[in-house]
Amino acid sequence: MLNRVIYAGYMEHEPWGITRRKGHHEPLISLETYETIQTRRNSKGVAAKRPDISEDFPLRGAIVCACCDKPMTACFARSATGKRYPYFNCQTRDCSEYRKSIRAEKIDAGFEAILRSLKPSKQILDIATSMLKDAWDQRGDQAKQAKAEIKRQHNELDKQQDALVERMVETSNPKVMTALENKIAKLDDEKLLLTDKLSQNTKPKSTLSEIIELLQNYLANPWNVYENGSLEVRKTIQKTAFSAPLTYDRKNGYRTPQVSVIFDFFEKITSKCEMVRSRRLELPRVLPHSDLNAARLPIPPRPHVIR
Repeated sequence: MLNRVIYAGYMEHEPWGITRRKGHHEPLISLETYETIQTRRNSKGVAAKRPDISEDFPLRGAIVCACCDKPMTACFARSATGKRYPYFNCQTRDCSEYRKSIRAEKIDAGFEAILRSLKPSKQILDIATSMLKDAWDQRGDQAKQAKAEIKRQHNELDKQQDALVERMVETSNPKVMTALENKIAKLDDEKLLLTDKLSQNTKPKSTLSEIIELLQNYLANPWNVYENGSLEVRKTIQKTAFSAPLTYDRKNGYRTPQVSVIFDFFEKITSKCEMVRSRRLELPRVLPHSDLNAARLPIPPRPHVIR
C-alpha cells in the first residue's frame, strides 16, 4: 500500500509503459506525502517511540543530571507495604550521582515553579499578539510568493521538456533517444508534483482569532495548560518553552533553564522596560532673582597694580 501511487490520485504501470498521470478518483494522500513516504522507506530506519514515556513520568527525557549532563531515568520503588513511589535517578556508571534517587515530587514541584515564572505581563502579551498578527500577514505574502515560484518552476520545466523533445526529433541514435525519453519522463513527474502542490488547499486550518486565543492562553499561564493537558501537550510545552533539557542537581535543585526564543525575548523586553524610571523626571528648581543674588559667590577684588 505504501508504494502505490494510486492512493495519491495518480496512475502508472511501468510494465505496460503507462507513465504517471492524473487519475479520475479522489486521492487519500497528496503526491508530496507519497514522495515523502518513498524517501523515508528508502532511507535509514527511524528510532521507534520510547514505550517508557507515560503519564506517570512526563518529564522523562527532559531532565539531565547536573554532574554528567546525561538524561535521567525514572522508575517506581516499592516499599515493604507494597506501595509504589516514583523516583528519578542517573544511570551513568561513571557519574558520582549514579543510582542516587530523587523523589519525583521534588522534580515536578521545581518544574512547576519554573513554568509559573515564565508568565509574562499583559503588556508583553499585547506585544506578542501584535507580532503574531504581523507574522500572519507575512505568512500570507509568503504563500503567494511560493505559489508564484511554483508556477515559474513549472514553466521552466515546460521549456526544458520542449528542448528535449526537439533534440529527440533531431537524433537517430537509439541510446540517445532512450536517455532523452527517461529525462522527459522525469520532468513529467516533477511537473505532476508541482501541479499537485498548486492544487492543494493552502488555507490555514485555524483562523487568526483562534490562533491568537490559543497563544494568549498558553503564554498567559503555561503551567495551567501543562497541568490540564494530555501527555502529548505536555511534551509539546517542554519543547516549546525550553531550548534545551533542564539540568537538575540532587542537592541544589534546578539550574538556570535555557528558555526558548520567545520567552527569552519576553525576558529581555521586560528587563529593558524595568530600566526606565516609572516616575517622571523632575526639572531642576529655578531660584528667584533674590535667591540668586544671595547664593552668588562674592567677587574677589581686582589686584592693585603698581606702575
